Amino acid sequence: MNLIVISENITNGVDKALIQSIHRFMIYCKRVADDGSEESILLDQAFNDVDEAMQLPATSEKRAQLLSQKAHIVRMQRKAASEWRSLFRQASCLDPSRVLKEKTDPWRKTEQRALKKLNILSPA
Repeated sequence: MNLIVISENITNGVDKALIQSIHRFMIYCKRVADDGSEESILLDQAFNDVDEAMQLPATSEKRAQLLSQKAHIVRMQRKAASEWRSLFRQASCLDPSRVLKEKTDPWRKTEQRALKKLNILSPA
């Protein structure tokens, strides 16, 4: 029974950090897309959150989500395309079903507007 409780707490820690990272990333994207406001502290915090989560044990699917989140942040930080593309590839290797998922979430449009406003290459 204790093993189950510990496992749930670990998963919750990963989920909490991932959700916090996503939240901060989405705020950043919305502010950039809406008024061009770049608050790099939000991106730095989002990166730290996902990096913290990656230090914890997680399933392959969850690890893929973390890698994908990190890739979105790294791209927005204007890092080399090879760096964020590599993270997306790693996520797809861990969870091949990611490639089949529809990429039509509303937040993606906001992210695309922010990328365009910042003149950052988006995925092909």
